[in-house]
This record gives sequence, structure tokens and C-alpha cells, in this order.
Amino acid sequence: YFVTATVSTVSSGGASNNRLKLRNISDSSDIIQSANFGTATSIVGSGVLAGYFTISAAKVIELQQYPSANVTAGGALTTGDVEVYAEVLLVRIGD
Repeated sequence: YFVTATVSTVSSGGASNNRLKLRNISDSSDIIQSANFGTATSIVGSGVLAGYFTISAAKVIELQQYPSANVTAGGALTTGDVEVYAEVLLVRIGD
């Protein structure tokens, strides 16, 4: 599989460093980690995770974010539309 994931994040308590992780919940193991990315108070930051991985059976997989400070999932626009704070694309490669 090829995966790419993006998130938006905003800190409510000063500067924050963050990392994304694609985690195999079924086997309690990490699949892919992103590079660190940062954000500051009231400033929206974004992070990207991308990579290839192989699984041999059905698994529960979760996108996780690890912040170093108080962080929320992006800044709401409150327009009445659905708010999107993360996007994940999984592409199966081969058979």
C-alpha cells in the first residue's frame, strides 16, 4: 500500500512540535511516522505523512497525532459546512 495523510493543527498553549503516526492497532505496532512539524499559538500548521507498507491480513489501522503541547485539530471555520481536519489516501499497489 501507499499512504499519504495530511492534518491541520493549531496550538492553544504556545509553540508545539507534532508528529503523525500510522499505527497498526491490531498488532500494536507503528507502520510509518512523519517528520516533525510545528505550530504556534493561534497559528494553523499542517503535517504530512507518506510512505509504503505491506500487511498480510486484515488489520485495524489508525492515524495518530502526537503533540508536545495543547493542540487542537485545526481551526474551525464555522461556516455550517463539514469541518475536515485530516485526510488520508490509501492506494493498494499490485494484486
